[in-house]
Amino acid sequence: MTALAPASLVRALRPRQWIKNVLVLAAPAAAGTLDEPDVLVRALAGVAIFIMASGATYLLNDVVDVAVDRAHPTKRHRPVAAREISVRSARTIAPILALLALAAAFALAVELGLVIAGYLAINAAYSAGLKHVPWLELAPIAAGFILRAVAGGAATDTPLSAWFVVVVCSASLFVVAGKRSAELRRTAGAGGRRVLRHYSAAGLRAFQAATAGSAVVAYALWVVAQDRAVGWLAAVSLLPFTAALARYSAALDLGLGEDPEDIVLGDRVFQLIAAAWVVVYALAVHA
Repeated sequence: MTALAPASLVRALRPRQWIKNVLVLAAPAAAGTLDEPDVLVRALAGVAIFIMASGATYLLNDVVDVAVDRAHPTKRHRPVAAREISVRSARTIAPILALLALAAAFALAVELGLVIAGYLAINAAYSAGLKHVPWLELAPIAAGFILRAVAGGAATDTPLSAWFVVVVCSASLFVVAGKRSAELRRTAGAGGRRVLRHYSAAGLRAFQAATAGSAVVAYALWVVAQDRAVGWLAAVSLLPFTAALARYSAALDLGLGEDPEDIVLGDRVFQLIAAAWVVVYALAVHA
């Protein structure tokens, strides 16, 4: 089946992964300006733009990996791999979405346009070959998370502190390493993506520990740096932040994390910890 059904197109854009685009709201939320109508509208526009941009990259990646995906136990159900959307249609729609995202981003803010352009370029390079370079291939995936957070600052003209960026970078690398760890555990080194044969469970665990530790330290330093602005409650928010990383690590130990959104959307304890973190930090910002 190669007809372009709207439902199949929506599934090809991976709505479950749109949860990542909440990161666009992170910078204005941390600055305490998300409750301002103009800032909220611009931030939500940034989210919509990233949905289009990420949709373009998902379609491109599905076209490049169509043969591999058809042999994968779950990815074979993706619309392109399942022939619900033809490769030709995907090749046509992907650049249209990319151009729409770029046009909307530059119309909102030049800085946002540059972020989207960088995001698209990095993902194109990843699909073109970076995905096969061990360890280096983690960086483009992490960059997707990082650029979403940067986009929130660009869309709303919110300055980003160096420690905020370090927190996002460290946490992103932690999540990406967990994704590879879960994939390695599922395949036991056989099958799956080619790059997995160059990783070891011990090496990935060490990398996860290093990046998690870096995220916690950077978060603590970020809170200290803005102590006068947000007060002591922001320091308390370090507790649920650290607990969230610990809970995510526990999920990785169970073999989860291949699709990070499964933990975010499916783990009730993780959701409660994350909600507690949001509430405590929001009280600190608006107290």
